[in-house]
Amino acid sequence: MINVIAWLIGSKTGRYVSVAGIALAIVFIVAWRLWAYGRASLRAEIAVEGMKRLQNAIKEKDRISGMSADERRRFVSRFLRPD
Repeated sequence: MINVIAWLIGSKTGRYVSVAGIALAIVFIVAWRLWAYGRASLRAEIAVEGMKRLQNAIKEKDRISGMSADERRRFVSRFLRPD
C-alpha cells in the first residue's frame, strides 16, 4: 500500500493517474447526485398528482352525497346503457 502511494506521489505518471482518478470520482459523484435528484423530483410529481386526484375524488363524492335521490338517479343514469 505504501509503495502505491509513494508511486502516485513520486512519479509524474502517478500524479497524472491520481488527478485522473480524482476527476473521475468527482464526475461520478456529480452524476450520481443529479440522478438521485431527478428520481426524487419524479417521486414528488407522482405524489402531487395522486393528491390532486384524491382531492377531486373527495369533492365529487361530497357533491354527489349532497344530491337528492332523484338527482343522483339522473346523474348515475348518464353512465348506464339502456339494455
